[in-house]
Amino acid sequence: ITAGDRHNNTPSKRMSGGVKLRGVRHASHAGSWYTDDAKEIDEQLTQFLWDARHTKLDKPVRAIICPHAGYSYAGSTAAHSFQHIPPEGIRRVCILGPSHHVYFENICLPSVSVYETPLGNLTIDAAVVQELARTGEFDQVEAHADEEEHSH
Repeated sequence: ITAGDRHNNTPSKRMSGGVKLRGVRHASHAGSWYTDDAKEIDEQLTQFLWDARHTKLDKPVRAIICPHAGYSYAGSTAAHSFQHIPPEGIRRVCILGPSHHVYFENICLPSVSVYETPLGNLTIDAAVVQELARTGEFDQVEAHADEEEHSH
């Protein structure tokens, strides 16, 4: 279905039923595209959001599309988007990111149960992944191909 990656393995597989999520997607780009120091990244993100606080919109925001480059490149721009979403009432966050290294024919779901970040681990909602997998419309990205990405 997809082109192989540099390890000569298939980076995704077609999903037609249930899926078992295993392991942790390590923050492989921490320390390069963004700092790996939790205190420093918290201060940086807090400052970006503080600087963007005066931007106002007439209608509530339910979704955003924003840049995904390193914080030093796009953090301020992203903050102007994210500060419009009030955290109250948020039940789920869905992140769609591009693949920079491997070609995929379809949207891929994670194969891991946890995403590691410098600010703490994020648990993947396995029930939602299962529901999406049962549609047969998604592939599942292999962990090694996912860790090459910096976009999520």
